[in-house]
This record gives sequence, structure tokens and C-alpha cells, in this order.
Amino acid sequence: VGRDLVIPRAYVSHGFRSAAQDVATERLGPRGREDARLALDRETRAHRPSRLDRMIEAQLDAQGRIRVAHLRAPDRSPELTDALKARARELKRLGLATEIGRNIFQFEPGWQDGLKAMELHLDIRKALVRARTHDLARGLADPARQLSKALKLPPGLDR
Repeated sequence: VGRDLVIPRAYVSHGFRSAAQDVATERLGPRGREDARLALDRETRAHRPSRLDRMIEAQLDAQGRIRVAHLRAPDRSPELTDALKARARELKRLGLATEIGRNIFQFEPGWQDGLKAMELHLDIRKALVRARTHDLARGLADPARQLSKALKLPPGLDR
């Protein structure tokens, strides 16, 4: 009757996203080249883990180093290769890698954890902004506040 639902880790990691992409493509049509380029550009600048990071990690040597010019997309796509190089530079800018030689980057141990921490920090900030916006909207709509603003107190009592 009440059996456990077991979903393989790989499906949770990639299958749900793939299924959602299939549904979106079915309803909206194929993604245009410009949309794909903009999405790749956003991914390059993201302050969160991305698929580009996994591709970079797979190409690091045992000491966590890579020559930026040697970064290559698995499918040899020039656009994705350029995005990988831009992402490596962005990770350096974020302080997660250091340039130890000309275009040779040393990635800090735990650099992926640093990205996860950045993502968490952004999520917390977004939640705080949402809560504050909600509180402000609720305060403006509060009938008691509106009534107190509308009431004029007699002279001498308005202090």
C-alpha cells in the first residue's frame, strides 16, 4: 500500500531538468540562437554553481590548475569553449581561482563550496527583499494605518 518511491540520483540531477526542457520546447518551440547565447552568457556570470563549472572541474589537473587556452567544450563547440574560458575568468574575479602564470589558473581547494555559499547568500538576500516588499505592501494596505492617516487630530493633540 504505502511503498517508498525511489528515484535514481541521476534522474533527480538531470532527468527532471531534461523533462522540463522537453515540455518547454514542445509548448514554446525550439530555443533560438540568441536565447541560447543569452542563457550561456548568464551562466558565465552566475554566482552559483553551473554546468560550466563541472566542465572546468573535469579539465583541471591533479593540483587544480588549468591553462585557460586549453579549456575545451566536450562537443568542441566554439561558443561553449568561449563560455568556459569566460567562466574561468569570472571565477578568478570572484576570488575562487588565482592566476599563477600567464593564463594559468590555480583553483582554490573547495572553490565549488564557495560558489554554493555565494548562491545561498543571494537566496537569503532575495528572501529578505521579498519579505520586506511584502511587509511594506501589507503595511500600506493595512486599514488601521489608512484610518490613522486620514484622521486629523484637533490642534494641541497632534503632537
